[in-house]
Amino acid sequence: MKKHGGYGKADVLVDLRVDDHPTPIEELERLYRLHQLYFSQTPDEAWLPLDADLEAEVRRRLDRLGYSEADLATGLESWAGFENLELRARGAERVDPVVLEELRMR
Repeated sequence: MKKHGGYGKADVLVDLRVDDHPTPIEELERLYRLHQLYFSQTPDEAWLPLDADLEAEVRRRLDRLGYSEADLATGLESWAGFENLELRARGAERVDPVVLEELRMR
């Protein structure tokens, strides 16, 4: 429990159930990693500025995935929303390193 710490500011920070899974510990760890990916927050100071080289890389990767928009922010936010990473996308001046890592894995 954490006051306003969960999704949508709920007081339950994490509620994961693996009661019937054949390998519950491994499954719980997998679910927790996904929870961290989708719902944790990277501190603002850790976000990376999109300099010319990084912007070009992000555009190439988004283009390859079918998110080629003239406005980089639109393409990045659309892709992030599709991948359930919308809480980690805010325009195109800086990028959350978690989003960049996920984009690089695609």
